[in-house]
Amino acid sequence: MEALVGKGYQVSIYDEKVELSRLTGANKSFLERELPHIATLMRDSLSEVLAQSEVVVIGNASASFQAVPEMLRDEQIFIDLVGITGGYHRTPALAAILPQTGAYESVLQ
Repeated sequence: MEALVGKGYQVSIYDEKVELSRLTGANKSFLERELPHIATLMRDSLSEVLAQSEVVVIGNASASFQAVPEMLRDEQIFIDLVGITGGYHRTPALAAILPQTGAYESVLQ
């Protein structure tokens, strides 16, 4: 994430289980040391992240993310790192960058 930010990409994060204001101890120290900009990247809602994103990456199998594929716009690229789509979901934007015969498959099969 820091590498993307460092290269000038706009990154937004939503995680319903993370409340920065409630972190303490080692967890807080780790985030402050390893991800110092995390507070500026966090968003309050999934819909806020989806509204402003060109590429959507799901890295958490939480039930709240199950509906994400249906919420995507045609121009968004979707990367599923945890297999919430059962291994396949192809937006028109993703189809445009894959070979015509290729199919996106989740990295978890």
